Amino acid sequence: MRITHRLGYCLFLLCMILSGGIWTVAAEAGEIHAQKGYHYRLTEKHGPWMIMVAVFSEPPPERRSTEGLTPQEAANELVYELRKHGLPAYTFEPHEASDKINVVHNRREATAADNNLKYMVSEGSVCVLAGNFDIYASEKDERLANRTLERVKNFVPQFLDEETQLEVSAPLNPNLGNSDPTRYGVFQKLKNGAVFAKTPGNPSPLSGAFLTINPLLSAEHINESKRNRYLVELNSGGEFSLLDNPGKFTLIVATFYGNSKTEALSSDGIFQRNESQELGTSLDQSAFKAWEFCKALRTASNYGYDQNYEAYVLHTRYKSYVTIGAFDRPDDPRVEQLKQLMGAKVRQTSGLATPATFAEMFSIPKDPGPGQAPMKSWIFDPEPQLSQVPKIR
Repeated sequence: MRITHRLGYCLFLLCMILSGGIWTVAAEAGEIHAQKGYHYRLTEKHGPWMIMVAVFSEPPPERRSTEGLTPQEAANELVYELRKHGLPAYTFEPHEASDKINVVHNRREATAADNNLKYMVSEGSVCVLAGNFDIYASEKDERLANRTLERVKNFVPQFLDEETQLEVSAPLNPNLGNSDPTRYGVFQKLKNGAVFAKTPGNPSPLSGAFLTINPLLSAEHINESKRNRYLVELNSGGEFSLLDNPGKFTLIVATFYGNSKTEALSSDGIFQRNESQELGTSLDQSAFKAWEFCKALRTASNYGYDQNYEAYVLHTRYKSYVTIGAFDRPDDPRVEQLKQLMGAKVRQTSGLATPATFAEMFSIPKDPGPGQAPMKSWIFDPEPQLSQVPKIR
């Protein structure tokens, strides 16, 4: 729906986005600052998911008036009404970022690196966005955002709630020829001078509202929030979780995938499949094996090793990692020592004409004894990698 605001020559485009949080959080309404005429400007700190309520812009010259509200004044009025009802709302002028703003209708569009969906906003336009939701970080936020969106769609601001039955025909696009069927449209006029251009799916002023991301934020920012939510869900409450690592860096020493197997060194020195040491055919089993290896490293001295290791485990969507150490800087000398100890080595073995590179193994016990296989064993990654410890904001 479009609204031409003669009281300040504003064109109110209702096919934009809205964000929630208001009517469903009445208890917090008193905490939302609402001052008439105050300019609540959108910043990168807001969102990341919001609701685009509307866009105010100048109408074509033939429908302009010198009376009433400017686009900025009309936007401020809407922001004030939303805030008065407990929903944090803000104004955004697209020229503050670029001549285009992202309009995102669903999650896939929000996180797509090649997102080309754009909504051209005319010069001088002012957008109204509302709510601050992180729907990837919290299921509660996701439910709240969707509930609030539905309520916003049905909300009629007081300064737009003065509708009459007067219908006026006016050109939608003065640049099109007279024979073009889209040149003229039926408008519904308000007592305050604003004019609605109704569309079939948008019967009321804010019914075109929908969820989007803060136009000042990048898709990478949204993806980070999504990844953080997955990490918390997969690792929350887990023993030896890397999320509890106090350091800034850690060394990844083993990686476990679904449908992977452990390999043990046979009596003749050649790596071969050992079905009794299968890591599992599912991600759940791989996650358990990673945790089991982590626990074994932490109690390594019980199995004949010189020391215990400060080991951690991190589960992701497709694999699990075992790491060692909590380092404050990447050049900590202990990092290189661990790489040398646990990285792959070049060995000469029977049956091979030339030396070959073999990954190191951690077994329980360290020395099983002549002719005996270890109770359990795991293989280190050939090249342990230093990684930053994820810090969930």
